[in-house]
Amino acid sequence: DPITHYTELEKVAIIITPTSSSSSSPDGLVKRACLIGGVTSFLAYIVTLRSSYSQLIATTACSGTNSNSSIQLKNYSYYPEFEESFTPSINNNSANELNFTNKVIHRAQFGLGHRLDKISNAWHLTKALNLTRMELIWRDCSGEGNIFPHLFGSDHIDVPGSERAAMEANALRNVHKNIYATNDVAGYYGGQNFKDHQVPLSEQVYKGDDSPFLEKQDSDLQLFQILRQRFVGKEDVIRFMEEHNFRDHFVVGLHLRLGNDEPSHFTTSGRGVENQLEFVYNLIDLIRSFLESLQISHPERFVNNEVGGGDCPPSSSSWKTKPPLIFLATDSPKFIPIIANDTSLFGVKTIAMPQIRVETGVTFYQLKAGVKCLRGWQEMFMDSMLLSFSDVLIAARYSSFTQILPMTLVFDRGSKNHGPRFCEVSDTAKRMTCLEDVRTWLFRDNAQKMFSYSIDGENVTVDAVVHRLGTHFPDVVVPDKYSMAASFLDSSKTVDGDMVYGPTFDPKYRGKLACPGCADFIFT
Repeated sequence: DPITHYTELEKVAIIITPTSSSSSSPDGLVKRACLIGGVTSFLAYIVTLRSSYSQLIATTACSGTNSNSSIQLKNYSYYPEFEESFTPSINNNSANELNFTNKVIHRAQFGLGHRLDKISNAWHLTKALNLTRMELIWRDCSGEGNIFPHLFGSDHIDVPGSERAAMEANALRNVHKNIYATNDVAGYYGGQNFKDHQVPLSEQVYKGDDSPFLEKQDSDLQLFQILRQRFVGKEDVIRFMEEHNFRDHFVVGLHLRLGNDEPSHFTTSGRGVENQLEFVYNLIDLIRSFLESLQISHPERFVNNEVGGGDCPPSSSSWKTKPPLIFLATDSPKFIPIIANDTSLFGVKTIAMPQIRVETGVTFYQLKAGVKCLRGWQEMFMDSMLLSFSDVLIAARYSSFTQILPMTLVFDRGSKNHGPRFCEVSDTAKRMTCLEDVRTWLFRDNAQKMFSYSIDGENVTVDAVVHRLGTHFPDVVVPDKYSMAASFLDSSKTVDGDMVYGPTFDPKYRGKLACPGCADFIFT
């Protein structure tokens, strides 16, 4: 029974191919999923790919091990971000269409933050080429095949309906043409490359209303909203937020990436900390000082107008103070009890999500195979989701894990509020610079939306902290691969075919740096 292989997972996407027998009917499959033993809460996404049942048949919540409970629709009234506002790709595609659709196919590598950064490039390219589907291949759980569907219910993402109609109208092309990219996507580079190589940028173009960089950020936001809604573990995320009452707290999301005793690469890449314990103690003191200052400068951020549920009018009887709560996501579990104990001394609770943790090294390298590996990837994304619901997100060290999905969603979530939203901590953890919106984070050109904090003492000039800009953006020059891809897709000479879109590791900007670690773009 292929389903029983996944009984250790609390939630899982099951891909099935029913036959003509009655036991494989939709009702029978749902019932079998509910009868699996050893699972107290099992969410079965029944998805079929090669039959008349080519749609999402049911979302079934089973309580206990022998439940015949009916389909239950979850109430996301407090967390509308999880509601399905985009047309789900697994709901509206026939089996034939799955096999004969022009698409970008991206194979991702390395850790979660790195993968999300790279697939954001593939997503942007998909839409730039007027294609309507991106297919994802994620490996690294030996023997489990593609792990992307285990996280998001399907191996592909379709461009939402409103955009798709316009793209299809402009793309009369042969079907079954694939654009392949592994890791790097030609023409997209980390923003730090433009700083390090002193690439001249037109201020009128790049800071204008149609800025290519800001447009890419909007594309990233759309992708991450879709992933948030598609994530098979979103019920666990909501359960954790409800258990710890996120909505009645001022939530500080803290990502602490210290390498977990990784080999030398983490240090040689400029991300290591010589004295980790001193860094952590400084960080705790810095957060205490930050919260004290913020409650004075932006007291409105600590009030809540949702007492009793729903949206209440802002009357004096419905507002109450929201105490701070720190949600900690870290690769170094040995520091969790230290941070939790010391923040409790100034009245702030620190929580972390219970999960599979490795003693040393990179999590995705250590969890190599089986159900434990799949669960590990799910829990990494849950951490990312929980960080995205912060009122303020603090990156203790530079990490693509923080800078890609959580930061993007936090900026969007707080777009109506003034004050700090995303903060970057210095190498000593004695200083921190916070930004109000994504534009200010990117260009650092609006002093009214930049906020600096320090524990170095009074009357000390606080230099701005600027982390590496790892988020990817389109190059200043359109790559040859793009015009080749457009020609390949439009060609009428062949019915189908494949095109490789650049090397796995793009050599551009990998040479000698003009200004290593520079904090600013060069505008002309």
